[in-house]
Amino acid sequence: MPHAELCSPSAFERWSHCTAAPHFEQNFPEEAPSRYAEEGTLAHRICELYGRKKFDSGFSEADFQAGMDEAKANPLYDPEMLRTAEFYLQYLNEKSISFPAKPYVVFETQVDLSEYIPGCFGTCDCIMIGGGRLHITDYKHGQHIRVSAIGNGQMRLYALGALRRYAALFGGTIERVSTAIVQPRITDEIVEDDMSVDELLGWWEELKPTAQEAYNGPGTFVPGSHCQFCRGKNMCRARAEGVLKIEDYRQRPVTPPNKLPSLTYDEIADILSRGDGLIEWYNGIKAHATQLLLQGEEIPGWKVVEGKLGNRSFTNADKAFEVLAEQGVESEMLYKREPKSLAEIEKMVGKKKFAEIAGPFITRAPGKPTLVTADDPRDRITSTAADDFADIEIQEAS
Repeated sequence: MPHAELCSPSAFERWSHCTAAPHFEQNFPEEAPSRYAEEGTLAHRICELYGRKKFDSGFSEADFQAGMDEAKANPLYDPEMLRTAEFYLQYLNEKSISFPAKPYVVFETQVDLSEYIPGCFGTCDCIMIGGGRLHITDYKHGQHIRVSAIGNGQMRLYALGALRRYAALFGGTIERVSTAIVQPRITDEIVEDDMSVDELLGWWEELKPTAQEAYNGPGTFVPGSHCQFCRGKNMCRARAEGVLKIEDYRQRPVTPPNKLPSLTYDEIADILSRGDGLIEWYNGIKAHATQLLLQGEEIPGWKVVEGKLGNRSFTNADKAFEVLAEQGVESEMLYKREPKSLAEIEKMVGKKKFAEIAGPFITRAPGKPTLVTADDPRDRITSTAADDFADIEIQEAS
């Protein structure tokens, strides 16, 4: 990792909690982009095309069509990306109308943050400026982790960079900044973070010592949920010590002789809170060890072998079916006709339209009892019938 990229906005959650992470990560190679990341990049491109077609007068219909043709030729293209781009554009339309006059709008704009963190920069999906306000919208294509704009450090760093970039054009007319994150594959709800420019600058002043420590190093190791995307997470001793910590139990009072040596409810709660992190950590270590062994490294007591054989498949299905038919196997035995699933149809039609048309014909089974943390917004349920809990689900902490 180049020194200039140590404290990037996208890694804010990591380095703002664990200031040792930026320099520690330099000891490990860059990971290849996942399929999900590449899908996100393509979805971002389509969102940009939709946005520029609407707001950029210099962006022609031919430019739009050429961009869309290229996007649709990508093997990762999914028609759902059109729906999510339309949702993104709808929000941008509504936001632009909220300005007292037509705002200045740009897309995929790089902002320089080197005034705050040496060599640091970021890319804003959409920036709108007008009426004394600067607004930044970020599109996220993921469908597993919901990210809020409220107090979001990455978005606030983008806002600092955007203020710096457009200072010459708008001078001191910008008084307030707001940010929003659009995640149409998770929720239709869009929450905005809003603050004055002075409040944003004050936030940076509070953050500055942390950013300086993370950039200059060596920093302090602080394991937590932010370890998820750290390249060094599977070799981090601080993380291992955190998830394997047992000193708390050694120091607790010995169970009186007249009582069973059982866990207290508080201890059960503590174990539950650590469990998800322990499982995630172990799986990461296991995958990393497998990769090391495949590369020829030696880990005492362990080796990699060929696993269970995969499912059988035709090398040439058309030819196999042809031969089977020649031998008297009827086509009804070779093919089956099935309707598309509800989810597949909804994906093609769109959630809103699908609900309007097919809503009266849809039902849903109640969810099974699911163990979650107490701050989960769902109502608590209880039952005295043990068989109601025959299949209890445990939901991973987010």
